[in-house]
Amino acid sequence: PGAHRLAVLPNTTHYTIFESPTLVTVVEDFLNA
Repeated sequence: PGAHRLAVLPNTTHYTIFESPTLVTVVEDFLNA
């Protein structure tokens, strides 16, 4: 799961993160891992 999250992160942009609450949760979970 961690590797998958790492692969997803570089494909995200600032506006995508702010427009997607679900993505914010994934990023926060990744940072807190």
